[in-house]
Parts: sequence; structure tokens; C-alpha cells
Amino acid sequence: MQTHWENFVRSKYASKDATAIIAKVDWNKWVKSPGLPPVTMDFKTTEYSEATKLADDYITLKGTASPAGWEKYKTYIEGLKAIFV
Repeated sequence: MQTHWENFVRSKYASKDATAIIAKVDWNKWVKSPGLPPVTMDFKTTEYSEATKLADDYITLKGTASPAGWEKYKTYIEGLKAIFV
């Protein structure tokens, strides 16, 4: 995998740029060591926050009513529905 990636980078970038890009990747930390990667990506979006807030609002109401804006759930893509759940 490492060789393939490095060959790809060399084919897409000038030699100097490719060398700099390749030097930035620590394969031991990213691939060869156990545990989480050294950088954690944050994929949260406004929609993510809205979906979690809607779910929290339902929990707060304890099933006695639907929170304001509950209709927005109908427009959620599957990923947002999973976040809501």
C-alpha cells in the first residue's frame, strides 16, 4: 500500500513537491502501530448538530410531545437519521 501511494504521489506532483508530501506521512503512526490514528478528523456539520439536538429534545420531553422543528427529521439523509437515533 505504501509503495502504491508513493508511486501515485510521484506521478501526480513535481519531484520536489512529491518528496515533501511523502516525507509528511509517518507510516508507523498511521498504519503500522495499534490504536487510533495520530490525527482525529472532525466530521461534525451544522446538520449533525441539529440532528443531535433534536434527539436530545425528544429525550428531554420524555415522550410527552414532539419538540419544535421535529418535521425536519423527514428531510434527513440516512446518515443524519442514524445520528438522530
